[in-house]
Amino acid sequence: MHLKQKINHSPITCPDCSAPLVRDEELANCDQCKREFVPRSGVHNLWPKINEQTEEDLWWEERFDKLVRERGPDTAKVCEYYDEESYSEKKSQLIQWMGPQKNKRLIDIGCGPGLFAKEWVNDNDVVGVDQSFEMVSAAASRGLEAFRAPADNLPFPDSTFDGAVLIEILQAVSRPMTVLKEAVRVVKPGGVIMMSTHNGASLVKRMSYALLHHKNKLVRRLLSPVFPYHDGPAHLTFTYRELERELAVLGCREVTGQYFYLPTTYRGPAGGLLQGLLAPSLAVRAVVG
Repeated sequence: MHLKQKINHSPITCPDCSAPLVRDEELANCDQCKREFVPRSGVHNLWPKINEQTEEDLWWEERFDKLVRERGPDTAKVCEYYDEESYSEKKSQLIQWMGPQKNKRLIDIGCGPGLFAKEWVNDNDVVGVDQSFEMVSAAASRGLEAFRAPADNLPFPDSTFDGAVLIEILQAVSRPMTVLKEAVRVVKPGGVIMMSTHNGASLVKRMSYALLHHKNKLVRRLLSPVFPYHDGPAHLTFTYRELERELAVLGCREVTGQYFYLPTTYRGPAGGLLQGLLAPSLAVRAVVG
């Protein structure tokens, strides 16, 4: 895939004092607090000095760094949620649902290795943010302007982007509603925000969560082929109505949802009780402002 040779740098702010950062091709500097940010493998580490990462955040960061090293950055399995076929199908549907994107500035929050947002890099300026350095380094190699930064404290001014996506991140952060609020903050009025996450109304998903942390290890191991087990924090989940209400509070409009079933080629409008009980995955799209 041919990638753009030059990225139009997005404005960034200091993660410690929120002052605008001054940068050239190599460095980013804060004139206010005098902190200097040196990129590593094309990635700026814009993490605050006062690190408020919870144990859960640290667990996910270490896990995703390990997954990239073990599985490589070129497979959907590095994100654990999909096999290759279902990921490709769902990605295609979500990109189509997002709408045409050309000559825009976009952000992928929780970008992973850049497998989703790479589809936009030839016609847009695309920023990727992730807490895993291994993940965001892979995203940089795919043409994203990549930053290691917390999703709940994005180092960008208000109304920087024309659109934002959050693909399977809300269930893997300790402050998901703060992440959502930050996503809305950095998108311009009229821009589109789209997310996918586990469906909290799903009986299938509720059952998998219960079994994921069953106190009996034998039960967990026996069911692991169906409900993959790990010893980390349980994923948080949200219903469509919860996300719809939260987006409305944040000033978004035209909120719509899609339920995704298994296999992911089957989908339908979100909101219905029966459909919600059966669909393990959920996507929501909204217009900011």
